[in-house]
Amino acid sequence: NTGTQKLVFTADRWFWTTPVILDGVVYAPNTDNTVYAVDAVSGALLKRYDLTAPISSSPVVMNGKIVVAAQDGVISIIDPATGEIKVLAELEVTVRASLTASGDVVYVHSQTNEAIYALNIITGAQIWLHSVQ
Repeated sequence: NTGTQKLVFTADRWFWTTPVILDGVVYAPNTDNTVYAVDAVSGALLKRYDLTAPISSSPVVMNGKIVVAAQDGVISIIDPATGEIKVLAELEVTVRASLTASGDVVYVHSQTNEAIYALNIITGAQIWLHSVQ
């Protein structure tokens, strides 16, 4: 209530994007190819999830899992319950924009081809692709 800083978590590279919170854990993507899972109360590092490239895209929470896009276009799902990282799709385009989700669909904007991809969160199948140029 005082506006004073409660905790600080640092890494060697930038936190370029907004983290998400699930079940009291902050999931903070970093440009060092890592999503850091940090306790929201204590600031303690709980786990590191190493991805394929720097992350500058805000993730989304879907069905109790974290969906994150690396800059190389690899879309991954982190399952906090098991610690598993599953590759959902490999778009082979640059992704820096925040993800958006609705129902069982995650929407990804690529700067490479200025397109929006709609991906099925369960199968990874591309539902549609729309150019925004």
